[in-house]
Amino acid sequence: MPEFNFVLKFAFDHPDTDPADYVHVLEESGCDDAVVGIGKLGRIALDFGREAATAEEALYSAVADVRRAIPGIHLVEAAPDLVGLTEIAALLGQTRQNARRILQTDEAFPRAVHEGTSALFHLADVYRWMDERGKRVDTESRAVALASQTLNTARDIGALSPHQAALAQGSWLEAIAR
Repeated sequence: MPEFNFVLKFAFDHPDTDPADYVHVLEESGCDDAVVGIGKLGRIALDFGREAATAEEALYSAVADVRRAIPGIHLVEAAPDLVGLTEIAALLGQTRQNARRILQTDEAFPRAVHEGTSALFHLADVYRWMDERGKRVDTESRAVALASQTLNTARDIGALSPHQAALAQGSWLEAIAR
């Protein structure tokens, strides 16, 4: 079975919760394949190397294990998902300057999902673009990037009010997504 590497970041209900109190509980609840990060009160991050049949199974089972260990914890982010210019340059084996030129001149390069001081792109889209240009990305990395993007999207949709969720089901969402 392949091993999938990813990071899950969570927030506790109470921002003053000491995450160190939960390290042992996480190990006992099936998260013994993760390195636990406890650098900030109210937050905890787990860097997984999980064997599973699919990336989706790896991520979703890890989320379930964490939620079983710590009821009421909230998923903040699954990574890798969003990347900036520095990460894209490293993936391409280019300098930041050359990577910026590619982003600006290649019309097929994926659209940024955030533009501002720095632009952010979905890693799965960047991998797809690379693959189309003959720069092969290993199957597990591509699968994890797409599964992380999907999990983050599902988390965001789950945070919508019932009215917003109903609107999101409408055809206007399809129109603006194109």
